[in-house]
Amino acid sequence: MLPARLICLLSFTLLHKVAGAALQTVPLCQGLSLDILPPAQRAQQPAPVVLVVHGGGWIGGSRQDYPELLQWLSQQGYVAAAAEYRLAPAARFPAQIEDMKCVLGWLQQHAEQYGGDSKRMAGIGISAGAHLLALSQTTPGQWEAQKNAPLRCAALHGAPLDLPAWWQSADPDRQDLMSPRVMLKALTGAAYPQAASLYRQASPQWQLEQRRAAASQNARLPALLLIHGEQDQTVPLLQSQRYAARYQQAGGRAELYALPDTGHIGFGTHGRSVAEKLRQFLQSCTK
Repeated sequence: MLPARLICLLSFTLLHKVAGAALQTVPLCQGLSLDILPPAQRAQQPAPVVLVVHGGGWIGGSRQDYPELLQWLSQQGYVAAAAEYRLAPAARFPAQIEDMKCVLGWLQQHAEQYGGDSKRMAGIGISAGAHLLALSQTTPGQWEAQKNAPLRCAALHGAPLDLPAWWQSADPDRQDLMSPRVMLKALTGAAYPQAASLYRQASPQWQLEQRRAAASQNARLPALLLIHGEQDQTVPLLQSQRYAARYQQAGGRAELYALPDTGHIGFGTHGRSVAEKLRQFLQSCTK
């Protein structure tokens, strides 16, 4: 979960500059901004919208970290948007999920102005951004000024999804910026033993269990593609494995795409296969 500029989600040769699409930046809540790139070729019908949410351990990163990904999405015929959120430790949770809900609500209201179809929205989240996307989809009616419609689908790369388990499995002696406990304390302002309830509330896994317990499965769950490196030493693969299993039990569709010999940063030698997998996934779920 290094600063997201070091991650480069789709740094493979399929991505290149796209002519004819101008990036636009619009102001949102809390002084934040959203970057929007229309489709490279405007179609007669409104295009699906794909929101990209950056990583960086909730303490770093920027909406400007993935220009190649936005260009690739634009070339594929999507309205591509890049979100930002308030960063820890200056802003503690739930500031980040409040911002995520604000972004989603704004896009659903204004997608048509940029050639987008608000009923065909998807997301791509990286690490901390993947956590926020997942949390936004398991907490309908929470942390939002108005009800947001669920996404059609979301691709989550290296997502921490069960924060209590992530804390407990982490090396307590590790104190660098890649330490799960360092990031979690920055996000929440406390260690897990002192803020167990907050850690649960911030966990998509726990929120998913609450939905099941309340028999609220009538609310649609977006299809998920969970991309995770098998050698990820920051966010264990087990996080995605357990979440995919629970998600399916809750009535959602979740596919785990595990990458051999790959860690937390990037896709290793699997860039082309991930690109094709992502292309097929988005095409299928935004029809």
